[in-house]
Amino acid sequence: MDYRLEITEDASCRSYLTDISKVVFSDFRLICNFVNQCKDDIFKYSCGRNDFGQTIGEDESINPWLQQHSQGAVVQCLENHLGEDDDISDSCQRELVNLAELSADDFTLDRAFYMACRDDRDSFSDCAEIPAGDGKVYSCLFRHKFDKAMTEDCQKAISIRERLIYSADYKASNNLHKQCRKSFRQFGCDTAEIDNLQMGGEFAGLSDILMCVEKKLRKDKKDKNGKLLAVEGSCDSQLLAYRQFLMEDYSLSPEVVSACKIEIKTYCEGGIVKGGETLHCLMGLDSDPEVDEDISDDCEDALYELIEETEADDSFKVDKRLEHLCSPIAAELCKDSNDDDSEVLSCLLENLHSHQMVQEHPLCRKSLLETQYFLSRDFSWDKKFRRACHEDAEELCNVGTFNEVDDEEELPIPLSMVIGCLYRHSHPFEEDVGKNGAGKTLKGKCAEQVHRVMKQRAMEVELNPQLEAACRPTLGSMCSEEDAVKKVEFLCLQDHYEDMKKSTREHDQECAEQVAKLTQIASEDLDLEQVLFASCEPMVEKFCKPALKSEDEGKVLGCLINHKNEQEMDEKCQAGVLHFQIISMTDYKLGFAFFKSCKKDIQMYCHDKAAQQSKPQIVHCLSERIRDAVLSESSHDISDVCRSQVNFELLSESEDVRLRPEIIRACALDIKVHCGD
Repeated sequence: MDYRLEITEDASCRSYLTDISKVVFSDFRLICNFVNQCKDDIFKYSCGRNDFGQTIGEDESINPWLQQHSQGAVVQCLENHLGEDDDISDSCQRELVNLAELSADDFTLDRAFYMACRDDRDSFSDCAEIPAGDGKVYSCLFRHKFDKAMTEDCQKAISIRERLIYSADYKASNNLHKQCRKSFRQFGCDTAEIDNLQMGGEFAGLSDILMCVEKKLRKDKKDKNGKLLAVEGSCDSQLLAYRQFLMEDYSLSPEVVSACKIEIKTYCEGGIVKGGETLHCLMGLDSDPEVDEDISDDCEDALYELIEETEADDSFKVDKRLEHLCSPIAAELCKDSNDDDSEVLSCLLENLHSHQMVQEHPLCRKSLLETQYFLSRDFSWDKKFRRACHEDAEELCNVGTFNEVDDEEELPIPLSMVIGCLYRHSHPFEEDVGKNGAGKTLKGKCAEQVHRVMKQRAMEVELNPQLEAACRPTLGSMCSEEDAVKKVEFLCLQDHYEDMKKSTREHDQECAEQVAKLTQIASEDLDLEQVLFASCEPMVEKFCKPALKSEDEGKVLGCLINHKNEQEMDEKCQAGVLHFQIISMTDYKLGFAFFKSCKKDIQMYCHDKAAQQSKPQIVHCLSERIRDAVLSESSHDISDVCRSQVNFELLSESEDVRLRPEIIRACALDIKVHCGD
């Protein structure tokens, strides 16, 4: 019977062996070596009961081997303890795994599974039409695990079988083994490479193999012919299905069950809600304002490992809960990305602040943020970023062999600093970048990925760990809970930028520094400021299409400022643009276009004023030199590009008194008395 599946030429012989297997596998006493190898474990875990309701082992005068067979209950009991904290002996593990392999093609051979699920198989029309064999009935029932029509007994039997596949032996799934053994062998992730269950690599659970495959894909490993390793399409579809199963049911991961049991019991309804709800609950705990304590390091590590196994960081369809909640808006906003799972995820992240996401699909937004908040703690999960940028990061940012590290702790500098370094090189000032790469720009693909990461995460307090760490105390003292609910915390921080700079508290100063850096970046690439861009995108299309095509960074914001008072300008966009202008008044470096155009002129002619960093003072200083040159009919010492920018700033200031802080301060009472309306 061990070779039943290898008999292909004699169909009658194979059919006969299958029929015999149904009888043998239904009674553990008939399975060769099973009793000898598993007797101690059967007694240890009290697997099986005699006809009088006594547990085997309770009365040694009763010989358990003489009792009626238990319809596979003894084997199922032992399987239930496999892959958990319980210690099934190595010899018994071998028997259980071997039995699971032999019954992997035909669900009628797994007696306990068959008895629990035969009615369910008939109740689901797509499963009822599938003949037993090739493991397809198993696969069909697995897909229906959380359907309301699924019985509890069958659901439990499915979980036991899935745990065998994940924790002990992937060959317990016939389809998975057939479709993936070639790919696993090419990746060097087959049983010869894995030391699983302390059996010297004799068996390999799917969890170990998924981790092995994921790490080699992440590091762009190549085969013997120098080609990048890739999973075959037929295998990839099988892996997608099993990743989905794992994301749906946290209990399939012994590590999550063990490491997160306190969090699950305290905050996640004891784990009784499956279908991905418990995992999303765990991932959302750190960002939940009602949860006082952080999740434990062990729980966090277990969740990271599960996400790495499932590739939930890079696949929209793996997380079925997310797919269910977000498919409608993805169909609306991400039509161009439908063929690429990871592009759909990126598209959704880039639309976090769109009207459709905020107003029409808040549950999609919440679910998306739960996963991304958790993943944002370590950019090393971002395969596209690593693949596109590892060479630039190694050359320009001194990070060593960036593509070989498994996690952020192995890097000489934090990944957030790597992102910052790469961003500076995407639009470098020659004097502002490292000596090893002064003036060098990023390769095109890396520049695209850096912009994507910045757009998705930089201005989101929840998704930018460096910003959150610096500003969490300040958020508590200067911003409201309503700002957090509306996800406009960064706008609040910008509004309080001057207060933070004047504050004597160290954490406010640190927060102000982070806000200044990001505001300067946003003035350069407006779409990084998602809240503002969501309001202004139609206006950009209407008034500023040429600016979008221009390579002159910061030109889009300048265009919007020019059209700010147009009758057709959207009120929210107008308010957002004014917000940006007011913020930049406090520090001349916050306006990218002005800073870039006039940096050298400021250093040369307005050095004393620059120390105070007030933009109106700097503009006034530069304006005086321009005026003096005109009046004296001498050549201009202020550069042409800076003169143009100063003129733009003066015109902007003249349009709105709120952009003249010195007038506001001097005339506050008069404005209130005479200009209140």
